[in-house]
Amino acid sequence: MKSDNVRNVTVIYFDSETLELNHHVGDFPTIEQGRVVLCEAFKKGKSIIAVCEGDNQPLELEYAS
Repeated sequence: MKSDNVRNVTVIYFDSETLELNHHVGDFPTIEQGRVVLCEAFKKGKSIIAVCEGDNQPLELEYAS
């Protein structure tokens, strides 16, 4: 059973070195108000774009010309 102080989220981010758009699904701690806390070690080398609740798989898009 999951602790009330942990939330399963999908983090969408750009890799700072390759500029690739990536995502990571995992359990992260939360503060009292329910906000997710991403540790500095996780954020290193990433530009965080979004944090979504649950296990989400971003879709690849193709734009019409």
